[in-house]
Amino acid sequence: MEIHFRDKPRMLIGLPRLVARLPVNSVEREEFEQRYQRIQVGYSGELKVDDFLESLNLPSSTRILKNIELSLEGGQSFQIDLLVISEKYILLFEVKNIAGELTFESNPNQLVRNLQGRVTKMDCPVTQLLNTKSYLERWLKQRGYSISVMSKIIWANQQAFIKVAPENASVIFMKEIPLLLKALESYPEIMNLKDIEHLIESIKRHQVVYNPFPLREYFRINEAILKKNQLCPTCHLTLHYVNHKTRFCSNCQVNVKTDYEGALQDWFIVFGRTITSKECQEFLGLSNRHQAKYAIRTTGLKKVGKSVATKYIWPPDKPFK
Repeated sequence: MEIHFRDKPRMLIGLPRLVARLPVNSVEREEFEQRYQRIQVGYSGELKVDDFLESLNLPSSTRILKNIELSLEGGQSFQIDLLVISEKYILLFEVKNIAGELTFESNPNQLVRNLQGRVTKMDCPVTQLLNTKSYLERWLKQRGYSISVMSKIIWANQQAFIKVAPENASVIFMKEIPLLLKALESYPEIMNLKDIEHLIESIKRHQVVYNPFPLREYFRINEAILKKNQLCPTCHLTLHYVNHKTRFCSNCQVNVKTDYEGALQDWFIVFGRTITSKECQEFLGLSNRHQAKYAIRTTGLKKVGKSVATKYIWPPDKPFK
């Protein structure tokens, strides 16, 4: 069994930095905090299922791919939580980690959750699953694979009570996965090991890199409301320049070590794909371009362009923290 690594969603890296730079009492800040919580809950559910699958004794030819994003020839992109590929099946998993009393409604499809008396209507996981299944089968067909994909919704939250299950899709709890996979082992072979490896390489080669940064553009946020400069790590207010090595937080009444890399990371996550030395000087509240160039150099930004067209980008091989 070969299991591929799941990257942390970029939104979980970026949203806290966006929230820190929004005004404290803004409506946008509350909305993004809630969005962050939803993504974090979903990600923790995916990790639960990942760990559970890794504990199973699956055949050595089985391949498990996580968090895949592909695109069709027409430009339509789609995301897959989990894809299990073996000699006998291709199995698509849509992972959900929603708690509460759950009712799947149809016509129109929607999921209704009752959590401690609070009723919330959500997009239907069934619709999402069926769309992804259709897209994946089309993607496979475009590359010469006439294979029917099986699909399941995996509920990772054991505290959920599914009051009304969907009529046109199968929902199972995480601990039912071994029974499902054992039943599928009786199916006839549809691929050999060479076919599996070829398919895996094709998926890797065509995978789309999801990059929502800068979030200001992604969410169409007015830059004027966003805080500039280095922020206090405790209260997230703008720090005052003291000297080359020190900033001061007037709210916390403490000195903070200058962190050019952290502030410039925020620039590329929130504000822009590139930065000039002038933009760097203004963003960091520096008094001259020499200080800006020092900040750029010590952060290790990559230079693109020449002379007056010189800009800098975040190094592609340097992950955001």
